[in-house]
Amino acid sequence: MKNKIYFLIAIITCVSFLLSCNKEFDALKPHNAITQESLLSTKDGIKLVTSSNYANFMSPFGTTAGSQTYNTHGSGSGGSMLEGMIYLNEGLSNNVNVTELGLDYGLSIFYYQTGVKDNGFAEGVWQLSYAMIGSCNNVLDAIEKQPTKATDKDLMQYKGDNLFIRAYIYYNLAQFFCRPFYDNPSTNMGLPLKLTSDNTVVTDRGTVKGLYDLIIADLTAAIAVLPDNAVPNRNLANRYACYGLLSRVYRDMGGSFTQPNAANNQLAVDNATKILGGSWGGYVPGSDKSDAYIKGMFGVKPSKDNKEYLWCFDGTIMSTNYGNNVTQAYSSDENSWFATGASYLLSPDLLSLFDKNNDRRYQYFVGPDPFAYYHTAPWDNDTYTTTKFITGKYSGTMDIFGDPTPNPQIRIGEIYLNRAEAYVKLGKSAEALADLNYIRARAGLAPLTGLSGQALFNEILNERRRELVGESLTGLDNYRNGLPMTRSYTSGFPDKDVRTIQPNDYRVIFPIPEFEVNVTGVKQNPGY
Repeated sequence: MKNKIYFLIAIITCVSFLLSCNKEFDALKPHNAITQESLLSTKDGIKLVTSSNYANFMSPFGTTAGSQTYNTHGSGSGGSMLEGMIYLNEGLSNNVNVTELGLDYGLSIFYYQTGVKDNGFAEGVWQLSYAMIGSCNNVLDAIEKQPTKATDKDLMQYKGDNLFIRAYIYYNLAQFFCRPFYDNPSTNMGLPLKLTSDNTVVTDRGTVKGLYDLIIADLTAAIAVLPDNAVPNRNLANRYACYGLLSRVYRDMGGSFTQPNAANNQLAVDNATKILGGSWGGYVPGSDKSDAYIKGMFGVKPSKDNKEYLWCFDGTIMSTNYGNNVTQAYSSDENSWFATGASYLLSPDLLSLFDKNNDRRYQYFVGPDPFAYYHTAPWDNDTYTTTKFITGKYSGTMDIFGDPTPNPQIRIGEIYLNRAEAYVKLGKSAEALADLNYIRARAGLAPLTGLSGQALFNEILNERRRELVGESLTGLDNYRNGLPMTRSYTSGFPDKDVRTIQPNDYRVIFPIPEFEVNVTGVKQNPGY
């Protein structure tokens, strides 16, 4: 049965890529082909392509631009969008050390922030992102042609799905290829915006502010048509997932601690409070602080029943035999695709932040790398990885016969910390401390007292590293706040054991892929 599911997902994925490459598709047009117009002219066709747009986050990457194929490895091997997002985000943090396998895998380019143009993961994320955006646009334009669009709840759901996916993709592209919002958003370059299925409509990069305005507009429009909770399927967009992403967006727009934007920080608080201020999907804030709840946060129950999740990728329906993407980065299970160990391991700097005796998150989600014996490099031995995604029946790395883990993309723990950060930038230290202590309490830690201002802000950033380890949400926290990133390596490379990257360094963001610059003439990021 599973093989049939994987085969179906592969077909759906291929259809989606074809639909997003109009010029190549139109040039071929074999007599027996399913044309874009015929597939998207029906409600079932719209549903099919919408499903594939979700699946493409975790499906194997390999999309064609002209005569060249790009993927998240920059080589002939497979990968996925989620995998690329993990490696890019975590690779710029001080949360991880790259292993010998990771160096072989090409991660050293951005782990050491060398500033080179040839970055396979960045190319792959860029290429697949715009392929998926094109597919979302095809669906959105097709829905507008449906005569029943105004009264058909299913069509409105599909509209909200594709608006949400498009906003999520543009947001992640902004993190990797655009300067952080605090830094002159009205003048710094944004991204080429594609908002229609018409490939003749081309825009320049615009500004960072214009890009964020689009993300907010898409999420606002999605909220108007999406269901108001995540039950029974947390794998699909819902209003609360939109509020969660908006809390992240406005938090970024809230500026740095020393130069905050009060209006945007308040909007971050407001959107977080829409989730945390009441019950949604069976979740009652403040009710779950048990040991069992922490263990159950990742993977010991189906994602549809996990009250922590606002939105997640459920590997049981989305992934393929390329394996689970998170555990390809933090591989610590012998059934994983890379049974020779992790690409990333947890850094000593991150591990030093944990209360190892009392923090349930450390007890359940951190452990020795069982594959250290495979490594020959001295810095790979006696090391630790996260086991967050490999515990329980509905978790574990996936081989072609197994059940892959759900990958939460927006969850309750992050929302509390988004609101805490916005509160402290508003000068509301008591409220920020209350949110921080909620996260600490359910992790088994004593509350903090007497913190305010800069000290409280610093502790919130540290708590994000503990709470969100391995979730690709904290790697850019310093840069988006205008702070330097000091990397404390134990890598075996003495000249790189400590390196500080200033927030205004050009290497804080990645280069626009060379093929895009050469083919379309889009402006390259400064420094490259």
